[in-house]
Amino acid sequence: MDTTTVRSGTTTGGPTAGSRARWGAGGLAVAGVALAVYPALRPYPDSGPAWASQAWTAAHLLAIAGFVLLTAGVGAVWSSVRDTRAERTAFAALLTTGAGVGLTLPYYGAEVFGLHTIGEWSVRGGDPGLLAMADDLHYALPAVLTFAVGLLGIAAGAVLTAVALARSGRFPAWSGVPLALGFAFYIPQYFGPAWLRIAHGLLVAGGCLWVWRSLRAPRADTGRR
Repeated sequence: MDTTTVRSGTTTGGPTAGSRARWGAGGLAVAGVALAVYPALRPYPDSGPAWASQAWTAAHLLAIAGFVLLTAGVGAVWSSVRDTRAERTAFAALLTTGAGVGLTLPYYGAEVFGLHTIGEWSVRGGDPGLLAMADDLHYALPAVLTFAVGLLGIAAGAVLTAVALARSGRFPAWSGVPLALGFAFYIPQYFGPAWLRIAHGLLVAGGCLWVWRSLRAPRADTGRR
């Protein structure tokens, strides 16, 4: 007779919630690495040759992948605390992060494809009008506002994630603090020099990897509080 054991929303004979959470946590680790490589790989300063380079394209594609995988990582946090008092906070973190990523990615798409094409044409023809077009693409008010709101949403999601980890009782209270700090400073770091942006990428990576490490070794099940 086929028997199925149900516990905490999981069944035997198939993927458990714990295994799914570990896969999501792995996505968070990869996100941290991608978001650290992005500022280190992209060329500085912004210019036609920089935009036309393959390094520009690769770096921004890594950033896009990092933000997508960040959502999976926050989903892993929610899965890990679903039967604790932190469940609502973690679910709010997932929704907020997902919305923030959705609003952020169109700007990165414009940079990775639009600016790359403009850069290639400017290098071929040396037309200064193309660089003015790039400024219009880069600093158009609707694009900048959407980008800023998206990054603020991601920052809010990271803070809520840190709160959920602390409230769950399964992880050290400060497990999500580096993650929250990294994304809270995401907008200010854009105005800094290259070394600061690279250092910030390392902070984000450290925050993601620390949450990944915490999710791999939770405390014993404490039940709903």
